[in-house]
Amino acid sequence: MSKLYKLLQANQQARVAEDSGLSYANINEDFMSLGPNGSYGVIYSIGCVLKSQVAFSSYINIESAINDAKRMINEQVFGEFRTPLYELREQIYLRNYDKALDLLYELEQQMFTSK
Repeated sequence: MSKLYKLLQANQQARVAEDSGLSYANINEDFMSLGPNGSYGVIYSIGCVLKSQVAFSSYINIESAINDAKRMINEQVFGEFRTPLYELREQIYLRNYDKALDLLYELEQQMFTSK
């Protein structure tokens, strides 16, 4: 299960754990009743806003600062998968395809399931 997936949990308080592992993520959650006393149902929404801030001393450095900010977001979302990808690549280089398939399956589980 990815760090981002772990953060996206229904709790009706719309709070994120202090040590979430994603310092640039803000999780928002909302419940809204439809009809009187929720007689038509309830709408649940959850979202994640990723934000990064960088400081720069002059407009000469703005392009570099923008790239740094983007890199910080990418690292927060995808950085946890770097090590498994390196391990997968190593097994492919070693032509250990069975182990590579196992690692690929594990990586998919981490990225796209709640396990």
